[in-house]
Amino acid sequence: MPTTNRRRATRHVTCVPAGVHTPDKERVGLIRDASAEGALLFCKSKLNLDDVIKLSIRVDEDERHTLDVEGRIVRIERMREGFWSFRIGVLFVPPREDLANLFKEIADRQERLFGSSQ
Repeated sequence: MPTTNRRRATRHVTCVPAGVHTPDKERVGLIRDASAEGALLFCKSKLNLDDVIKLSIRVDEDERHTLDVEGRIVRIERMREGFWSFRIGVLFVPPREDLANLFKEIADRQERLFGSSQ
């Protein structure tokens, strides 16, 4: 189900694993919602505000196909509980209009399988 707020692009609530690549390290993350302009990423490792990262997003069920997207970290929030230590706002650079339908398809498929997350 799409959610909107102060952002210009519709965000789709989803749960997508992603590799998080910085010049010095590779990490694992989880995209919680996403749009053509950015994503909310959960990660165990602290990243830095304004870091440029590359996300390798798993886009199909069998996890053989990944899509690489560059982004800049625009927000970091330390989580108090749970597996993921940080909630990170990523702005895609440049925006990726081609991702809007992809994230919608993934969110719709997950909603059919698991029900609404809201």
